[in-house]
Amino acid sequence: MDASLASHLVHRAATAAPVNIDKVLRVARSWAYPKQVLYLLASFISLVALCNRLSFAYRYLTRKRTSPTTFSVGQRTGISLLRLPLALVDTFQALAFRWTIPIGRWYTLNLTEVGLAAAYVGILLSWTFVNTTDATGIPVEIHYYSNRAATIAASQLPLMAALGMRNNLISWVTGISFDKLNFLHRMAARSLCLLVWIHAAGRLTLGLHDDEVITNAWIRCGVLAISSLTLLCFLTLRPIRERNYQVFLGVHFVLVFVFIVAIFFHLRGRQLTHYGAWPTMIVWGLDRFLRIVRIVVHNFGYFLPTNASSNASDLDASVEVLSPHFLRLTLHRPKSFKWRAGQSAYLSFPSVSVFPLEAHPFTIASIPDMEGGSDGEVDDEKRKDEPENEGKKERKLVFFVRVRKGFTSRLLGAAQPDKRYKVFMNGPYSSPPILVGYNTVILIAGGFFLSFGIRS
Repeated sequence: MDASLASHLVHRAATAAPVNIDKVLRVARSWAYPKQVLYLLASFISLVALCNRLSFAYRYLTRKRTSPTTFSVGQRTGISLLRLPLALVDTFQALAFRWTIPIGRWYTLNLTEVGLAAAYVGILLSWTFVNTTDATGIPVEIHYYSNRAATIAASQLPLMAALGMRNNLISWVTGISFDKLNFLHRMAARSLCLLVWIHAAGRLTLGLHDDEVITNAWIRCGVLAISSLTLLCFLTLRPIRERNYQVFLGVHFVLVFVFIVAIFFHLRGRQLTHYGAWPTMIVWGLDRFLRIVRIVVHNFGYFLPTNASSNASDLDASVEVLSPHFLRLTLHRPKSFKWRAGQSAYLSFPSVSVFPLEAHPFTIASIPDMEGGSDGEVDDEKRKDEPENEGKKERKLVFFVRVRKGFTSRLLGAAQPDKRYKVFMNGPYSSPPILVGYNTVILIAGGFFLSFGIRS
């Protein structure tokens, strides 16, 4: 029996197909390298989040509890070595975020944006083309990087989606507002578009396999995905999207939906939906769910039945024309709505908007009353004289709107002194600087905007 078994094994070994070393290496690296890219990016995000928390904790612990009246103009305070780290951080931020580089006619990027964009593209391309020499010594062999570019691009889809969402984990852990992350969202989309074209060009150069014919649904979905992503990247160029931003948002939403569905079915053709399709859908769906929750919570009176919504009119906004170029919007929301100075909210006026889901961001000009007042303004005597303010459990929100083309121009035309408008509010958003730990804060107003200047 032993001799017969040995003869059978020898026969199988002699007839077995030889192992393709190149294929084994390609498959192994196509699975390992996208994970390494994710680990590297996750480590960087964690580092930024840690620095943000440590900076806040350091400023909070080293703050001086001195009375504002003890400081006079021109008075010099002693130099404290404990404040040296904070001064160095402020100096670095001034150089990194205020030193800008003009790129072409329409773009001006600061050093941080240029550095992050270059580093991100460098990371993706490095992991795409590293170790692409085959067993025979041919460098940059197309079999090695064509599919690897696709798997790396698929692994970055959730990150690209998260960077473009109003509610995302990256903003929460790093303290960086979603609107500041939007540049990274566009940069990630364009980088992924480059990788997808590398993948497509490589597959076309090598030739499609038997199951990779254009009549297959998953191949057609791949063509649809790359077409929609390429068109998206083209439309996001600033000169194009600024011509009509509302039309851009509508087209952007449709193309993103087409891209997500197409990439899902394309990845399903190779059992890779868990790699980027499902996580991307979860990120996108979570953001939309949180938006709906915010709208319902902050505008709850509008969703009550008509006969039970006695306070719904209290949510309406008044529009005051200050000049042909500026408007003042005033509305009230429950005391549960909290915000910090410098944050913004998205406002939607159904009777003025052209599109059903049209919403526009505006900075909140009023501040919440820390002592529980109704409007947070300093004119307490005037408030006492107004009976309608007695017993109100609401906060007043004021927005100053600069009139431009589009929605603000229509709002100016619709404004009437005694008319109130139904408005749906979603917010607050943005992450203004936390000024804890600074002895002196200098606020410099130029034109109609306000910038923060901080003295360490």
